[in-house]
Amino acid sequence: MLPDISTPCYVYTLDAMLDHIDTVSSIFKSRFNISYAIKSNPNAALIKHLKPHINLLDASSIGEVEVALQAGYSPSEISFSGPAKRLFELERAASLPGLKVVCESVSEMQTLNKLAEQKQSNIDILLRLNPLNIPRSFGINMAGAASPFGIDEETLADVANSILPLKKLNLIGFHIYSATNSRSIEAITENFTIFLELFEKAATIFSTNPQYLIFGAGFGIPYTFNDEPLNLEDLAEKVLSKMEDI
Repeated sequence: MLPDISTPCYVYTLDAMLDHIDTVSSIFKSRFNISYAIKSNPNAALIKHLKPHINLLDASSIGEVEVALQAGYSPSEISFSGPAKRLFELERAASLPGLKVVCESVSEMQTLNKLAEQKQSNIDILLRLNPLNIPRSFGINMAGAASPFGIDEETLADVANSILPLKKLNLIGFHIYSATNSRSIEAITENFTIFLELFEKAATIFSTNPQYLIFGAGFGIPYTFNDEPLNLEDLAEKVLSKMEDI
C-alpha cells in the first residue's frame, strides 16, 4: 500500500527502467558505453539507482554536475556539456580534476585555459561538433546550419589554429548531438555514418587520436499507443556494422 501523496507527482517503475538500460547496454556493448543525460530526468534518487548500471553521465549545467557528484559519481565519470556556460560554472569545472568539459566555442576554451593557468593544472576537453548535414526523420534538429550548439563543421580548420596557444587544455575527443527523437532505423544509421565521417575529419584537422567519441544517439521513444518502438536489435546490427573500421 502506497502512502498518500499529494499531486502532482511522478511514479517510476524502476525495474523496467533498469531492465531497459541493461538491454541497451548488452546490445551495443561491443562498441559503446551508455552515457545518461541528466537533463532527461535529474531526480537525485533515480541517479543513485543508476550507478551500478551506468558509469558515465552527461551534465548540461553545473547544478547537474553537483547532482552527479552527490550520487556517488567521480568527476572522471562526468562530461559537462551545454552552450553558454557561465564563468562560475567553468570555475567550478576547473576545480574538478578529471571532469571532461565539452566545449562549444573558442571563447569558452580561452576562458578555461586562463582558469587552468591560474590553477596550474590541465583540463580535459572534448569539442562539440555541428555537422553540416543531418538526415530527415528526426523530431528535433540542432545542426545543419550555423548553431550555438558546437563548432560548425566548416570552421574546424580556423578553430584548430585558434586553440593552438591553449596549452593547458587536453583535447581528448569529440562530441556530436545534432538531432533527436527519431524512430527510423535508416535515419539513425545514416546519422551515425555522418558522425563517423566528421569525427575522422576533425581528428585529421586537429592532429589528434581521440580517446572519446560521444554519439548523441537521438533514439526516439513511443509517446502514444500508435507509435512503434525502435527495434534495437535491428538498429544495433546496422549501426555496429558501420563501426568496424573505427
